[in-house]
Amino acid sequence: MRPKIQVLVLVQLLSILIMGCATMDVIPSEDMNDQVFIEGKTPVAHIYAANYGLYLFKYIPLITGNLKHPDLGVTFFSDTVHLDLLMDRVMRKCKELDGTIVTDLRSTDKSSWIPFLLIFWLNEYEITANVSRD
Repeated sequence: MRPKIQVLVLVQLLSILIMGCATMDVIPSEDMNDQVFIEGKTPVAHIYAANYGLYLFKYIPLITGNLKHPDLGVTFFSDTVHLDLLMDRVMRKCKELDGTIVTDLRSTDKSSWIPFLLIFWLNEYEITANVSRD
């Protein structure tokens, strides 16, 4: 193999080793400069959640985010990157924050083949939501 190709393959393989993550970020209403989501309702928080993982041939999970313990690690050979699982995690967080109203709920699918190594699929979902209470 040529040295440039070897370096490229090495970089891709190293990036594969760190793939797979789940995250949940909550911005409390105190950090939103008195902004409201719905007139007459008390804002609670803005939530951002994401889960992604590396799959072989798009269907065989290799490394995926750990939804039960976001930011603590990954799971191996477990198919955890699904929109419904991530949505469930966001809704549980809303209830945990005593939120009764969810607005501006948006989901994004950013899944794609990994360039240069077209046998690997990056499966990625993101959800954002604003949470208020009566």
